[in-house]
Amino acid sequence: MGEQMFEGWNGSLVVTPETVKVIYANRHSGGQGEKEIPLDSIKSIKLKKPIFLSQGYIQLILEGSKKKKGAFAAMGDEYSIMINDEAQYKQFEQAKELIESFQHEQNLVSEQNEKGEGSREDVFKGGNGTLVVTPEKIKIIYSWLHTRGKGEKTINIRAISSTQLKEPKMTSGYIQFTFQGSSENQSRSSFSAIDDQNTIAISNKHQFEDFKRAKALIESYQNQLYAPQILQASLSGADELKKYKELLDEGIISEKEFNAKKKQILGL
Repeated sequence: MGEQMFEGWNGSLVVTPETVKVIYANRHSGGQGEKEIPLDSIKSIKLKKPIFLSQGYIQLILEGSKKKKGAFAAMGDEYSIMINDEAQYKQFEQAKELIESFQHEQNLVSEQNEKGEGSREDVFKGGNGTLVVTPEKIKIIYSWLHTRGKGEKTINIRAISSTQLKEPKMTSGYIQFTFQGSSENQSRSSFSAIDDQNTIAISNKHQFEDFKRAKALIESYQNQLYAPQILQASLSGADELKKYKELLDEGIISEKEFNAKKKQILGL
């Protein structure tokens, strides 16, 4: 995922997987300019909703810095952006969630590097079963509350094509895995999904937060598994293109033939 921008009353936030950039507009007390902050230096994020005549704000609390209370204090803070209305507030809710998601992914990678991939195993308990995640596979362990009865199913990480996560509200939420050859229920309703063999029901907010981390962990493992393949494919394409360029230089193929091959290799 690339960078995403969120605009407020006196500036913007640009969020990437590694940094957050605060861009000041002419209304900001810091004047026009910008400040780039590494994700790992952000300790917490304060988000205040605008009420009546009082503006809201989003404030990044850094390691070693003090939280400034109130909109007036935040207005003069170099790590804050003021929020003028409901639409801007909704944007910054998404920004906060995105930043915390990227921070969580960074923490997962750090923990994995510390523990070593071979010994890593994370367990997430749901309403009718348990999910066990390792760098190579996931295991769904059914409890007696699951319609399949007690038992378990193992799925290779590489085989998972998508992970659907639904928050519990009036009905149960769920986490559901789709993979090649799977027969999961496509209706995506809570009542039908919890009967599916590739699904674990989510009963409450605490479980939902756990399974958000599980989803991020699985996706980080998938990225690590696919990255070498993508790199190899890119290198192979470059080598092939180089060979056709040599044939062009030697006059063995025409420029028209070379351009056609180039488009084919680059997928243009």
